[in-house]
Order: sequence, then C-alpha cells, then structure tokens
Amino acid sequence: MTCRSYLPAGAAVFALALVSVAGAQNDANVDNCKNLALRPQARIAACNAVLNRPGVSNAWRAFAYTSRGGAYRDLGETEKAEADYEQAIRIDPDNPNAYLIRGNLERERREYAQAIKDYTQAIKVSPRFAGGYLGRGNIYADQGDYDRGIADFTEAVRIDPKYVAALYARGVAYFHKKDYNHAIADFSEAIRISPQYAVAYQARGFAKRRNGDIDGAEADIAKAVQLDPRLSD
Repeated sequence: MTCRSYLPAGAAVFALALVSVAGAQNDANVDNCKNLALRPQARIAACNAVLNRPGVSNAWRAFAYTSRGGAYRDLGETEKAEADYEQAIRIDPDNPNAYLIRGNLERERREYAQAIKDYTQAIKVSPRFAGGYLGRGNIYADQGDYDRGIADFTEAVRIDPKYVAALYARGVAYFHKKDYNHAIADFSEAIRISPQYAVAYQARGFAKRRNGDIDGAEADIAKAVQLDPRLSD
C-alpha cells in the first residue's frame, strides 16, 4: 500500500485558496458566488450577478471570475474555467488566487512546467501565500523531487503552522523517502490539529507498518475507515 496523493487539485484547494477581498460586501450573490456547497450552476449565476453589478471594483471582478472559473471547472468545462482565471489575472495581476487555481488546473493536465510558473508567480506577488508553496511542492513531489517538495511544504508550514494539508503533503513526501519517523510526526501533527482528518490516520498507519509498529498501524487504519468508510477500498 502507498500513501495517497499529496493534495487533491480540485474544489478543496480552491476553498483553501480563496482569500477575502478588501471591502467585502454582505450580499447574497457574493456569498453564493463563493459557496462551494451550492451546485455549480447556482454559483455561476451568482458570480454573473456580481460581474454585472454597475461600478463593481476590479478586486471584486477578479474575485467573481476566479470563483466562476472554479464552478466551470467542477462542471468539467475547463476551457471556460481557464478563460475566467486569465481574466482574473488580467484584471488583478497582484492577486495570488487566480495563479494558484490556474496552477491546480494545469497540475490536473500534467502541465507541470506551466503549473510551477503559476505557483511561483503566486508566491512572487504574495510571499506569505502558503497555498503557493503547497501547490508548487505538490508538483515537485508528483515528479519525484521529494527534497524540493519538502522544502516548499516546510515553508508553507512555517507561514501557517496549522496548515494541515501542507503537513500531510510533507508527511507523504517523507514516506516516499522512507523517512518514516518524520512522516509519522507530520501525520500526527495534522491529526492533532484536525482530529477528523481520516487520510492522515490512514497514512500514519502505513508509515507505522513500514516502521514495524503493526498494532499501531492497524489501529490507525481502523480509525481512518471509521471516519471515512471509503478508505476501506
């Protein structure tokens, strides 16, 4: 058995990445535009309403294009998604979110060189943007360059010590390097911060098994399945 991938490249990342826009308005369309619990069609309609609002600021237009792009992506309409991300970048080139989300889309397509450029640009415009380091680290790890991946994951954790996705990703990279003690430490910290993080229990169980702790491994894997029965597959 092997640990699961470092981080899904889909909606969960988008939810983590989206930062607040200055001067946010308490508006139903704004809330619905970014609400990932809604169906993509409803989010698109809400984002369209934001974009069609008279006098909307560039920051809000970029936000709406980025959010609408995420909804198109969830529908599998990747060309429309990419067009929206590009619009967001054109309007607000200093906002890291669109670079990050476009990088995630490029990662799904295995366009690794372009994804690294976008993640690096997200970091350039916002050096304390932990999501950019996580995204770029994922690409390095996807390519088997675990040391560079770990370096980026470590920077993400330095910026945000409670960033469980980065802790998990670093743990998986250590696992692939056969550094099971460090892997277990990272999975344990992710679990401490987020006790319902099922895949972290599973991954820690795999690492414990490789480390010879069979009882501990079985307990962790059982806990993972209890939290998420899909992990029994």
